[in-house]
Amino acid sequence: QQSVIPEEFPGTLKVPTRLLAEISENLNDSVFYADGRKALRELFISGGSNPFRKVDSHLSYFGAECLVREIVRHFAIQGDIFAQNLRPVLLLGDLSEKFLKGSIAEQMLVPDFAEWEFARLEPTLKVSISPPEGHGGTVLEWEAQRPLGNKKLLVFGNSMFERGEA
Repeated sequence: QQSVIPEEFPGTLKVPTRLLAEISENLNDSVFYADGRKALRELFISGGSNPFRKVDSHLSYFGAECLVREIVRHFAIQGDIFAQNLRPVLLLGDLSEKFLKGSIAEQMLVPDFAEWEFARLEPTLKVSISPPEGHGGTVLEWEAQRPLGNKKLLVFGNSMFERGEA
């Protein structure tokens, strides 16, 4: 979040973070590298949508869709895979338990999965390496039922990319 919307933080931040700056500098001209930070920043500044949840450290639906749209655009993949209908739900956030004594919920718009064909096409889990605690060392390899193209996507991420349960 700090590299995307630093103005939302109370102090001055140097953005992007040093690690992200090094990755972007070294890979920016590579055909295989898509810079999600720029897409998320544009969503926030021009689109008026927050890519992150308010009481959670994870992406909102709009942030997740933004990243997927950037990947699809960057790699010229065709296909209408996005949710057409969103519905409001009340979701608990992971930050409230860390900073407060209780849970804080927020109203979010999420896809109506019953009407979202692409989301009902469950991928096949091909490789699963998951440590007993934490995220470090987790490797998951999925294969789509109906791939949009012949390319593979490699993500170095954190808990925002989940383990396939959500």
